[in-house]
Amino acid sequence: MAAAAAIATVVVDVAPASAGAYGCAGVAVDSDTITRGGRTLGWLTFYWDSASGDNCAVMVKNGDVLPGRVPMQVAIHQAEAPYRTVQDPGNYTWYAGPVKVDGRNKCVWANGHIDGVGGVIDDHCG
Repeated sequence: MAAAAAIATVVVDVAPASAGAYGCAGVAVDSDTITRGGRTLGWLTFYWDSASGDNCAVMVKNGDVLPGRVPMQVAIHQAEAPYRTVQDPGNYTWYAGPVKVDGRNKCVWANGHIDGVGGVIDDHCG
């Protein structure tokens, strides 16, 4: 007699993981929670990948609070020569980014916004 099996899939909307995620490799080293009126809109998360020397940032939206596509932007900046900035603006369903720059022997910072509310991660120097 054949046994029937039921398979259920559960999708949970949570803050970004501490290990590399959303196209960023490495480990999350800093984050900024983006809020408006006491509600969490999302998270700006900053990663360091010691294998490549890259810093990476991503802005992840809280879909429970902001369903559908919303204006989002994430940018990462080298605070020392060659002063490189990489950004990803647009209307996104889940996240903006990833954006990456070389962080070896440089100070790097990130900023971004979700639906007009911004966040900043101050210098991380490597």
